[in-house]
Amino acid sequence: MKKEALFKRLHLVVDLPRYYWKSATDFGFHPAAALMLILRGLREGYWPEEAYRLGLLNPAIAASLRKLHVSKRAMVKVQRRLNPPAWENILRDKGIFYRYCQAAGLPVPKLYGIYARGGRGWNIATPVLESDQEWVQFFERDCPSPFVVKPTLGRLGAGVMVLTRTGQGLVSPAGRVITALELVRHLSTHREFDGFVVQERLRNHPALRTMVAGEGLATSRIISFLHADQRCELLSADLKIVMKDNLTSNLSMGATGNMAGTVSLDDGRILSAVAVLEGEGFVEVERHPETGVPFRDARLPDWGAAKDLVVRAARTFLPVRTVGWDLAFTSSGPVLIEGNFFFDPPCSMFKGREVLRTLTSGL
Repeated sequence: MKKEALFKRLHLVVDLPRYYWKSATDFGFHPAAALMLILRGLREGYWPEEAYRLGLLNPAIAASLRKLHVSKRAMVKVQRRLNPPAWENILRDKGIFYRYCQAAGLPVPKLYGIYARGGRGWNIATPVLESDQEWVQFFERDCPSPFVVKPTLGRLGAGVMVLTRTGQGLVSPAGRVITALELVRHLSTHREFDGFVVQERLRNHPALRTMVAGEGLATSRIISFLHADQRCELLSADLKIVMKDNLTSNLSMGATGNMAGTVSLDDGRILSAVAVLEGEGFVEVERHPETGVPFRDARLPDWGAAKDLVVRAARTFLPVRTVGWDLAFTSSGPVLIEGNFFFDPPCSMFKGREVLRTLTSGL
């Protein structure tokens, strides 16, 4: 059993009573209904927090939503059967993923270095490193600025840092200043991660200014599936819309405050946009809360090139048959940010079951 899945099962001891009580009290104190809904959610593969955030523990709307959603566990179960387990880390580990993409000629953020605990790793100034002191020198003198540092095995934006080198030191977008030595000590003693990638900071394409008011990087999630006849089908596309001062586009079931838009696979138009309201699930939003611009019919730039890139990537990573690709749209064209071996159901309420049916047909 995977460490993450084991942790979630152990955490049920806390989550079951917590979300039972939230459901019973938030929606008019329906103890029997709350118990029935949380147990039904477990049978259908929903973790308690997932069910709560999707609105599946709300007695007033749960029945209608249940026909639209599919659980992450149901999706992962099919993905496990389609994708060879030995290939998971080629996609999951960002250091391996970026080097693999570079070798295959797939556009990714410019890679400046791969830090491994103990001072090991690689960077563009010193290809063979032996000490943390060499990393300090790299960040002080040689690393192009601004740059992004993120864990090789991170997810949901955890541990991501954006830094700019100045005369005072390395400065974050929030104005915090650290020295290169402090950065290397942070990397070398991190409690959760022992590897990090150092890469260029990408900027959104100017066409996305009406959809992203801040400095965060918006990304599109496009799901690919390779059929037995080698035909590559794109199953769904979403735009993860960065809100406020967030720097990453992770939705995290609404916990980050970011939003998501459903994108037409044909022409890259935004068909609808949603926010996640706690306990109610996806709620459609017509206009951007920060810019006031309507979401519907806004177009993503270079959409044809983005689809072509996903198809190329999908074929490059065979024998993995289905991947959730995250792409950024820059003034230089679309760029691969991640390939998700296990990906969440689409943000569109109407696409999850459709995607699951297509993937199941390939078993």
